[in-house]
Amino acid sequence: MNRISALSLVLAASISAASGAAISGVSGSTTWLGVNPPNAQMFNLSGPNVFVWNEQVGVTSGANVNIASNGTFTGFAPYTAGTFSGGFASHMVHFDPGFIPPFATGSVSFTQNIVAVIFDESKLSATDASMGALTTTYDTGSIFRSFNADILGFTSFTVIGNTLHYQFMQSPGQINRMFEARVITVVPTPGSLALIGLGGLVSLRRRAR
Repeated sequence: MNRISALSLVLAASISAASGAAISGVSGSTTWLGVNPPNAQMFNLSGPNVFVWNEQVGVTSGANVNIASNGTFTGFAPYTAGTFSGGFASHMVHFDPGFIPPFATGSVSFTQNIVAVIFDESKLSATDASMGALTTTYDTGSIFRSFNADILGFTSFTVIGNTLHYQFMQSPGQINRMFEARVITVVPTPGSLALIGLGGLVSLRRRAR
């Protein structure tokens, strides 16, 4: 392989690695799905583990969100953080315990920082078409799907930079049978991608010498 071809491959690989805001790691009860599932409706992706997958990159439509800052969020006060719009990526955190006691704890990290989280059923349903994985069927419109009235109850989320820590727990009076959260992350700008690619070129040139 000649030097020009090698430089081109490094540049392509560098841009590819950075172009998406994607899941980068998980812990605890989390199962990281490499591809989005065909069906995320109730009882189709269930069990003791929390499943996470990437949905879309380059989301531009606006959305009402529950959380839009770092911190720990829990309890019976509603969380509403207004609307956001711009170029972002979306990811799903899905816990459907089925008929077992609903409890799970762990975390999911992303290559880019978290800018918002949606957990209320109505807000999730409103963003399924614009942010959901195009080949996944969601439980859109089901009141049993996720949290209602923007309230987490005994469940807690902690957002720190690019990581979401979760503890899912059923609360008295909650009617949801599944627990879901749509996580919104930053997408790198074209300028930052160009700089990353240039860094790869410089590195390869130094090794070539």
